[in-house]
Amino acid sequence: MTTRVPPRDRPARAPHAGGRYWLFAWALACSTTAVAQETTDLAGYWSGHTGSGRERVAVGLELQPDDGGGLSVRLDLPIAHMQSMAMGSARIEDGILRLPGLHLALARKAGRLTGTLLDPAGSADLRQAGPRPPAMPSIAATDAPALPGPLWAVRLSGQVFAAPVVDAGIAYVGTTGGIFEAVDVRDGQRAWSVPLGFPVFASAAVDGDAVYVASDAFLHRLDRADGREVWRYPLATEPAARVLPHPGSAHWDGQAPRPLVLGATLYIGSADGGLHAVDAESGRRLWRFVAPGRIRHGAAADASHIYAVSEPGSVHALDPRTGEERWRHPLSGQPGAAPVVHEGRVYASDRGALLHALDAGDGRRLWLLPFWTSWVESAPVIVDGTLYIGSSDLKRISAIDAGSGKVRWRSEVAGWSWGTPLPAGRHLFVATAAGAPYFQPLQAELAMLDRADGRVVARIALPAGEGFIWGVAGDLARSGDTLVAATIGGTLMGFALPNATTPQAGADDLPSPPLSLR
Repeated sequence: MTTRVPPRDRPARAPHAGGRYWLFAWALACSTTAVAQETTDLAGYWSGHTGSGRERVAVGLELQPDDGGGLSVRLDLPIAHMQSMAMGSARIEDGILRLPGLHLALARKAGRLTGTLLDPAGSADLRQAGPRPPAMPSIAATDAPALPGPLWAVRLSGQVFAAPVVDAGIAYVGTTGGIFEAVDVRDGQRAWSVPLGFPVFASAAVDGDAVYVASDAFLHRLDRADGREVWRYPLATEPAARVLPHPGSAHWDGQAPRPLVLGATLYIGSADGGLHAVDAESGRRLWRFVAPGRIRHGAAADASHIYAVSEPGSVHALDPRTGEERWRHPLSGQPGAAPVVHEGRVYASDRGALLHALDAGDGRRLWLLPFWTSWVESAPVIVDGTLYIGSSDLKRISAIDAGSGKVRWRSEVAGWSWGTPLPAGRHLFVATAAGAPYFQPLQAELAMLDRADGRVVARIALPAGEGFIWGVAGDLARSGDTLVAATIGGTLMGFALPNATTPQAGADDLPSPPLSLR
């Protein structure tokens, strides 16, 4: 028997399936039409400024509908010498035009685009059909007096991406050929050289009678007197593959961590994401912290923490005794250089084109400064409250107030400045790398800048090498009145520091070149 359900108790009849699909299709069509209209409305040229109180720069965007339903973006950015540079496709989401790679999130209102562009902690304001910002003239590499050529030059056994480290008149440096060398900075004569068996991309640390250096497989302790290996500590089960600079990839990987020596303990990262604390005398592991990804840069320390940066992009503060993580702060991209800690702040640069200043105690962000699309592969140096740092495609050395993050000056150099600027008296010395083919002209050089205003006082072009990249990848080093540089091609050179490094001297005091580079 079938029981009849009173009409009021019957379940509601579902709408016809076709009706549901029609309603969905109609809503989708309306949404698509609205987005298409927004896309059309945004097409054209927009001009204005972006940044913050730390620095504001002129910018222009050319937006055109593309085949994927978004807007192709071409960028005018005079500070970076970019004119109509293709930057990819932006899309409209909830009324906001977004392109994460440019930190672009702009909304249209009353004929203007406002939001963020290139500076996620700042603000952008652009008007449609505004004038194109004028191109910033590039500074020729010959507009300053010539620095003297090298006093000596010695060819090493492979390419050099590491920075030479000078102690007591001896420069220590490793090569991609797996040879570690000690060179007298007075005349360029080798004191000793030893094969380590694995490529060396890291700078060394010298402490007492020991030299510590990481190859792509081990941390090595060498006897300072003759290079004899005292012990080796395994850094990873197997070395991680490297992608050296070349035109077909943006995943350049020519860096490795310098050991940090604190008393009787060494701290060093590894390609498998480990940060190791190692007994300096015996080479025995004390602890190991596991980071989310590779650690390709050296650590820093203060009285409370060890600071390290790991891929894909984060800063870690660890207890130096146990390796326990105290805080972690995200970066906007892959780390560009080793962190630097100074007066309660941690400074970290990244390939997301940003420099971060964090509270060393709790990791809180204090300020954020954009480098206008440029990777920041340089670790800063801080002198008298001013932070000096290099950059990649921006091709500028920057002087920044270390407390507030306000830009004091940015000075153009001829190429990529990946090393830390070297202060010497009232001047800075910087070295650059270059590559070709590339979207902008580059030149490798050694340059001397006035610390007060960034003016290039003198410079010397370094010879082009074979292959895609040449020049200097690492830091410069100093021993008394001798400046030491290692080229990517594998030449270690010593330069006489000009008299202009003293406060009373000027560019006219530069000595004559004793030797040609070419």
